[in-house]
Amino acid sequence: MSDKSVSQKKPERPEEGQGLAMLGFFGFVMVALILAYAANEGAMGSSAHAEESILDGGTAVEAQLDPESMLYVIIPVAQETLFSGFAPEEHVIRALQWESLIRFDDRENPQQCEVELTVPVAGLRVDYGPDREALGLEDELDQGERARIAGDMRSEDQLFEQEFPEISFRTLECDRQDDGSWIAAMEVQVRGERAIYDTELDLNVEDGRFSVRAEFEGRHQDFGMEPYSAFFGTLRNSEVIEFGIDGFGEF
Repeated sequence: MSDKSVSQKKPERPEEGQGLAMLGFFGFVMVALILAYAANEGAMGSSAHAEESILDGGTAVEAQLDPESMLYVIIPVAQETLFSGFAPEEHVIRALQWESLIRFDDRENPQQCEVELTVPVAGLRVDYGPDREALGLEDELDQGERARIAGDMRSEDQLFEQEFPEISFRTLECDRQDDGSWIAAMEVQVRGERAIYDTELDLNVEDGRFSVRAEFEGRHQDFGMEPYSAFFGTLRNSEVIEFGIDGFGEF
């Protein structure tokens, strides 16, 4: 059996003008494909960045809290316990260090804002007299008692500083209402546990300065903690945690 042979016709060589036209066409197609790919990548990048921040316009303003701002927590002492009369009615914990970011855009997105705060546990001050006085509280504690309370606060049963060295706050939502007030969903992370609180923000912006104030209430159990107690429970803190932000700055 013989193999079948297939005769192949020799292709005709295109004329010079036709060859140049084909090269030009293919070149145009390649350029168009490259531009389309670049545009698509740019759109994807912009979309991803927009998901990171609700204030991504060119007119958004970023600012930081002034070091004299006051970030604090008040923890009441349970008054029904046997030894409650020998302790102050509440403890005050104030942050002396933090990283902050306040973003707002009165021009393109005036109905939104962003607040982010990171506080190192090592930078917390407990029951300092001037801090208590600034919040209208009495019962100043001596230095030795304050040092003992600070040690208990950082212990494994409480903030567990060695394992969780930071506390963080950030707004998941922050919307201006018709009356000019702001309502925020504030996420707080303590000991690796997150809790979300709805709170009203008093945010004012004027002449290159801003102020932000907020107070909201949480509970120890929100962060997998039990209130500190001593002497077999005859002296203990309340379940309630009162968070406070009284900040200001320039932009």
